[in-house]
Amino acid sequence: MALAHVVLQNLKITPAQLAAMPQEEKAFIYASLSVAAEENKKIAERRHD
Repeated sequence: MALAHVVLQNLKITPAQLAAMPQEEKAFIYASLSVAAEENKKIAERRHD
């Protein structure tokens, strides 16, 4: 999953830390990354216009 990769690489969270997180915390991180990705996509589209 791409979001897990971002969490592990960019947020410097280890696989063990990710596995130990409560489901609600993981969901919050994934949702935040999804929002950020959408914002980055919109910014990139505006640059190409």
